[in-house]
Amino acid sequence: METISQYSDNVRYQLAQQHLDQIFIKWISQDNVQSFVNKLIDEVHDPTSNILSPPTPIFINKMSTPVSPSDKKAGSSSLLGKIGKTPPKSPSANNKYKTFVGPVLGLLGSKEEEKDLSSLTLIKKQLTGEMTKKQIVPKFYYKEGRPLEEEVIKVNEEEINKVFEVHKEVTKEEFLPITEKVFKFPKFLNGLLFKRLDPRSTGKVSHSSFLEAWTKEYERIEVSKRMFKVLAKPGEQYITNDDFKPMLKELLETHPGLNFLQATPEFQDRYADTVVMRIFFIIDRNDDGRITYRDFKQSNFIKTLYFVDEEEDINKVRDYFSYEHFYVLYCRFWELDNDHDFLIDKEDFSRYEGYALSRNTMDRIFEQIPRKFKSENPEKMSYEDFVWFMLCEEDKTTRRSLEYWFKIIDLDDNEIITPYEMEFFYEEQVQRLQSLNHEPILFKDLLCQMNDMITPKDEANFTFQDFCERKDNVGIFFNCLCNLNKLISYETRDLFALKNQTNENPDYSEWDLFAKGEYERLAMEEENPEDSDVIDTMDNVDTTCESNRDLT
Repeated sequence: METISQYSDNVRYQLAQQHLDQIFIKWISQDNVQSFVNKLIDEVHDPTSNILSPPTPIFINKMSTPVSPSDKKAGSSSLLGKIGKTPPKSPSANNKYKTFVGPVLGLLGSKEEEKDLSSLTLIKKQLTGEMTKKQIVPKFYYKEGRPLEEEVIKVNEEEINKVFEVHKEVTKEEFLPITEKVFKFPKFLNGLLFKRLDPRSTGKVSHSSFLEAWTKEYERIEVSKRMFKVLAKPGEQYITNDDFKPMLKELLETHPGLNFLQATPEFQDRYADTVVMRIFFIIDRNDDGRITYRDFKQSNFIKTLYFVDEEEDINKVRDYFSYEHFYVLYCRFWELDNDHDFLIDKEDFSRYEGYALSRNTMDRIFEQIPRKFKSENPEKMSYEDFVWFMLCEEDKTTRRSLEYWFKIIDLDDNEIITPYEMEFFYEEQVQRLQSLNHEPILFKDLLCQMNDMITPKDEANFTFQDFCERKDNVGIFFNCLCNLNKLISYETRDLFALKNQTNENPDYSEWDLFAKGEYERLAMEEENPEDSDVIDTMDNVDTTCESNRDLT
């Protein structure tokens, strides 16, 4: 068990375990297996069965059959003499246990064994008296999701008949009640669903063609599976980046909170791309560009779609769809991309937050240690790469960001952050602090603080699991090693201001709080461009800009 437990945090181990669980669930859900299990339960619960009736043959070990004392002396030849040298023929349906009972009766010769047998019979009667109810294992695995109840199916049929009772063919607008009441989809998915049912783009769906598609593909599966099938390409078992674009196009055309983007198609595309990047950042656990139904169902994405449909202010939907969050991400990238080719090199990237990141940290990021770049130019970072970095940098409490920063500090890739690796990054921070006339904390004191905050199982050796158990303090750990501005902010923090901020927005994540403050700053600069220089000088980031430039 110790050998297995040491790999329990490994991603490959977890994936293998999930795969084995899926195989077991499929096996136990088969009809013949359930019949086999029920048969075993019946044999245990049936009080009329004889104690000599052996269990199902699959559980019998012939070599462990009990023998009498005389047979033990005689050895194996005596046993063969009693049972026979050739295996018995298959028993008949009426005498299925005769083959097994005969040898056992022949071997039970002593009075002590008979006494034991009678006591076992008594125990069995007592147990079966308490277990008179038959226990049936209900089916709990459904490949297409748990089917709907018959009552729900009848209600759906009534709603379908209402729509098609006047016209045998309906348009997209007339089809909306079916989308909402039958499919249980958000309204903005009406156009996407209608196109799936109208592959020839005729603009109408007939009653007969709808019923054929409904009964064949959608009727007896749960809502989450229907939604997954409509978003994914026909026949595919996963969703890719391009599969979300038709949905977002419908959203941009119909949502009142995004009407102001109608005049700027370019920003519509950028907004849609950013939303998709955020979706995959959270849901795509393997970071392979594919979202499986399992990941889709277990995420909060479906719940968020209904929230988008109900809420007119898109900025209140902080998960995935907030325009303010997009605005912050896009403006930050635009500020660094001097030539506006939608690629930034290491020199451009070094200006992030006023040269806040250490040189060693940037080297690891551009060596693509935490994540491979998606840009065609391996020496430059694309907009998608920057979005992933910024989401990881500004909220270090998510599992994705923990993986990102853990890989940066774990120099030897042994899944343990040691004091040597910590000191390697902290030495540069000390030099930069001294150049700003700040008195740095001694490394041994910093190490003690980190031990107290994270409380690793092995002192001074930090594993990924240690960070997962102390998510609230993880940001401090990585900021002290990688980000100079956040290190200084931590040393000079106002605890009362932080507490008030948390109390005002108790349900906000670290990313939500950052995006809220940054959007307000950017909006203020846009409204008062003449005051932007004053605001910058008040910002702690820019007070260290020039000094950090020399060191990087």
